Amino acid sequence: MLVFFDIETSGINHDYPHYSYRKYDVTQIAGAAFGHDGKIWGTFERKVRFDEETAQKEALEMTSYDPLVWAEQAITAPEAIFEWGQFLKRHTSIEKISKKGNPYRVARIAGHNIINFDLPFFNGWKKKYNENAWVPFDYNVIDTRSMATVLQHEGLHNPLSLKLSDLAAYYNVEIDAHDALGDVIANGRVYLEMIDKLQDWNGGRS
Repeated sequence: MLVFFDIETSGINHDYPHYSYRKYDVTQIAGAAFGHDGKIWGTFERKVRFDEETAQKEALEMTSYDPLVWAEQAITAPEAIFEWGQFLKRHTSIEKISKKGNPYRVARIAGHNIINFDLPFFNGWKKKYNENAWVPFDYNVIDTRSMATVLQHEGLHNPLSLKLSDLAAYYNVEIDAHDALGDVIANGRVYLEMIDKLQDWNGGRS
């Protein structure tokens, strides 16, 4: 089981993206749990309340933000963090042992550019709003941008760029760009295409 994860935010500090959470907030969070067979076992999407006055206009324009929809559907940040943790609990796949010797399980998460942006932003945002919430995932994550870089380096694919939208176009995967749920579903399908490329390449080298 692999849970693809994406957030949309109210802004980004382009000089220091790791610290964007200090000024901006998550506006949408989504996940899609993919089995090894490529089947989607569950999806998650929550719109999150945020301070529109501190948001970057261009950031909101790039996403699916609609004030009327958010007014009707958005929940608070602590609620979104808690519910995301509950979703991950239902899709755990990794066995762990606590320092006290107790077994527990966490999810393996993946995403596009997740190491440089989504994960540090989410972790900082979580500390602001619901630090003690149990969000069970392993910090050894899979980043499909890094995977795409390997494929490009080895001459196995040649997309227009390493953006998720360009990878989706290259692999003929439909995508609802800049909507968190659309992104994670497309991300999972692009991942499966790249895994096939890597497996074919590895088989050809043996």
